[in-house]
Amino acid sequence: MISERLGDSAPQERSSVQASGRIERDPSGSGYRLELRTGAGERQLSAADCRELASSASLILALLIDPHAAPEAAELPAASEPAVVSPPSAAPEPEPEPRAGEPGEPTTPRSWRFTVRPELVADLGILPAVAAGPGLALGLRFGATSLELSGSYLPTQQVERPNGTGSVAELRAIGLQLGACQALLARPRLGPCLQLEYASLSGRGINVSDGESASAPVLTALLGLRLSVAFRDWLHGVLELAAGLPVRGAEATVGNIGVVHETGDLVGRLRTGVEFQL
Repeated sequence: MISERLGDSAPQERSSVQASGRIERDPSGSGYRLELRTGAGERQLSAADCRELASSASLILALLIDPHAAPEAAELPAASEPAVVSPPSAAPEPEPEPRAGEPGEPTTPRSWRFTVRPELVADLGILPAVAAGPGLALGLRFGATSLELSGSYLPTQQVERPNGTGSVAELRAIGLQLGACQALLARPRLGPCLQLEYASLSGRGINVSDGESASAPVLTALLGLRLSVAFRDWLHGVLELAAGLPVRGAEATVGNIGVVHETGDLVGRLRTGVEFQL
């Protein structure tokens, strides 16, 4: 087909023009599309059938061999896209990276999050009876691991005299906990937690001649199991049950009465709350 177009001007020796092409169906379904690459650049053509594309390609190649041998070049159908003239070996320019925060651009989810959890803390072992009070936990979650710093308050309880004739003291406790949790299951999130708690057991004597206020530190290591259920991506419900041994216990004494309370040999802890992930 190229020789027919060149006629008498066809070179007797092998031409140095090199070309490659690929034909594929047009995405719109209206015909076919040819992507033709030569040493002069690249061109994309569209036609209703492959025969028309072959004719157009032969005309382009004939013009490359002899620009004056194919005056019918005006018959060449318009390219579906403007021709791009560039060296065949030139690499395409990389697309610009999307900037975070631009409207309509997808964002990659963060692998870490800050967490805030107001909670209710129930304790057995620090005060004379089961105690419940408010708490607040701040944490950093990355992957399946969580690190937390939390505080809790166990409100005042009264200590009765051994003979049951009235109260002899009132005690309360404030605790500070540092812990880490590892989720072994993802949905729901379930796994063990290890915490170290420093609590201050404080109070004063009542109805006694020597009722000065006093405080004593309590250091406890706790191992627990935490369950976290997602209500929303940013809202979770948390339930944790833990037990531990006081590394350092404490005693509460009142005047000449002596010791009125000792922390237990085993501490039980229940924590529940709503966690916000920021």
